[in-house]
Amino acid sequence: VSWQILLPDLRAAHEAAVAGRPPALEPVGTSLRAWTTHLLAEAQSPRRTAELDRWLAAAPGGPLLAGRALDPRTDTAATARRLSVRISAERTAPLLRAVPAAFHGTVGDSLLSALVLAVGDWAARSGRPRPDGFTVDLEGHGREQELLPGADLTRTVGWLTSIHPLRLPAGPYDPAAVLAGRADAGALLKKVKELVRAVPDGGLGAGLLRYANPATARLFDPAARAEILWNYLGRQTGRADSAWGPAPEADAVSARPDPAMPLSHVLEITAEITDGDDGPELTAHFVWAGEALAQDTVGQLADGFTAAVDALAAWADGGTSGGHTPSDLDLVDLDQDQITMLEEMWRAQQ
Repeated sequence: VSWQILLPDLRAAHEAAVAGRPPALEPVGTSLRAWTTHLLAEAQSPRRTAELDRWLAAAPGGPLLAGRALDPRTDTAATARRLSVRISAERTAPLLRAVPAAFHGTVGDSLLSALVLAVGDWAARSGRPRPDGFTVDLEGHGREQELLPGADLTRTVGWLTSIHPLRLPAGPYDPAAVLAGRADAGALLKKVKELVRAVPDGGLGAGLLRYANPATARLFDPAARAEILWNYLGRQTGRADSAWGPAPEADAVSARPDPAMPLSHVLEITAEITDGDDGPELTAHFVWAGEALAQDTVGQLADGFTAAVDALAAWADGGTSGGHTPSDLDLVDLDQDQITMLEEMWRAQQ
């Protein structure tokens, strides 16, 4: 996020200097200091402390993917393993348009649903008891500027990342049937969408109560952490071959983590949409604790994730279970069953 601010500033300053003008950059609306000060006060506010029970209840259960908890002595950056998968522009296109439009959701909702399918299918294929759900830590940009009236973080440089847990469903769906096209994906997409919408203020309160409020921080188990960290970066529009994009040799000077730094999660998945030669492409990066999680497990999850993306695209192409969810209808109090019934009645009259 910060590079999206810095690069245009560097370009504007360079072009001004070349033209013989003193650089004049746009002002910063809210400084990092002002935002941090506000967050520290927000951590003590009644609306945040009212969320305490929610975040305490979101603590993950036992391990699902790995056979043990992370060991900070052995599960470090030095023992991390990496795998990336890229989905072609042709296969990515429905994920950007048709799938979100079908259930009035977002690309992020769709990708999170694909993750649910991948994990559920892996658990079934591995002979594990089908879980009643599993918890992921969702990473976000943390720039919920609406929390501070008048705040403007569009030009604030800094790492404002937030992380909050989210319990994802194991039903109502059969992951293997959905992946094979024998079952409908609409119910899952709608369920995930509503779970995400129900998170207050992008989940910022989870970190504030866990780390920035001394009275509530002691109530959290420091060892309780989801196995999976999920981060959808959105669409990255800067092309590497542009004059003001990353240089080919940029990786040679990028900062690397200390090899002894403990890993925070068993598996970290980062997804992003980048511009390829034929159009936008989906890339997912898997980073995992190599001493705690088998590479075969990650490979199966990656394969399941890409298969789920294709299954959701196929559903959007021919499915009839799309439609609205309760969060779409602010002016009426209807549950999902009532909305579905009304939409089916409307379709029958067409």
